[in-house]
Amino acid sequence: MDARIDDVLAVIDEAARAAYTVTAKTPPEVAAEVLTDDQLADLERYEAEQEAGRASDNQALDEALADFVNEDAPEPAKRNPAIEAWRQSQADEIAKNKAHGHTAQAFDAIDEHRKTLSGKALYNANRRTKRQQEALAEGRDYQTRRTFISEEQRAQTKLKAKRAYRARQRADFLALSPEEQERIRLDKARKRKEQRARKKEDPNLGRF
Repeated sequence: MDARIDDVLAVIDEAARAAYTVTAKTPPEVAAEVLTDDQLADLERYEAEQEAGRASDNQALDEALADFVNEDAPEPAKRNPAIEAWRQSQADEIAKNKAHGHTAQAFDAIDEHRKTLSGKALYNANRRTKRQQEALAEGRDYQTRRTFISEEQRAQTKLKAKRAYRARQRADFLALSPEEQERIRLDKARKRKEQRARKKEDPNLGRF
């Protein structure tokens, strides 16, 4: 019986020693409950020595790495002032040509040509051709401009298109809910009021 009690006590003693093992990572409040004042002082002195050793190792490593610095490495080549001046003159010349060179002159000539009747007609014809190509590429129908109709026919066509557009707008408006219709009415009234106020402040607003 005594032998078994001794075995049990030995197991308990081993577990207690494992639970109260103190290392450098043990929190100070835990170590203070297990160690005496002298042991705590020894632990603090040990940690200070370890920290000093790490600092010394880091310093030695820095000194060793400094030995690898090649003091004989050539300095960056100094630029020749004449070459630098030539490069600057080249950059200035490029900027000048960009603003007043052949390309800029060509665009100026194009702008002047577009101010004439023939230039404006050519510009509009090119734009129509581009829109037609884009419409065909997207699979949309494209009606070419009918230049043979008279001014009266043109006005009638424009009036019909405007009436059809307003009819579509009214149909879309009537399809909305009463609340949405009221919101649109109030929004339009607000915009008209703001426009009248701006025109009152500036009578020339909208005039060219």
